[in-house]
Amino acid sequence: MIDTHQLKNRDLYLNKILAFQDTGPVKVVTGIRRCGKSSLLKLMTLHLREHGIGIA
Repeated sequence: MIDTHQLKNRDLYLNKILAFQDTGPVKVVTGIRRCGKSSLLKLMTLHLREHGIGIA
């Protein structure tokens, strides 16, 4: 992952996504342009790596 800037903590949103981590089918993250969707998913990958879940 190439970091060009420091990611801001988005604990509220990250916790909401993590609550649905092992449930149901595909999850979709939507929002207007430049609202932080990709950054939120990068935070999720960092969280998963910290907890020992390998990501290809």
